[in-house]
Amino acid sequence: MLIAVEEEAGDPVDQYFACITTCSLDDGECITICTEQLRESH
Repeated sequence: MLIAVEEEAGDPVDQYFACITTCSLDDGECITICTEQLRESH
């Protein structure tokens, strides 16, 4: 069950998925950057 948090500008999880869709599946560094951004948003 997902609980949406509306207080922040945009959902951080949505931003994370938008970020990783720009990454190649073979590009671990790109995915790591997206993951770090998600962590920082919490």
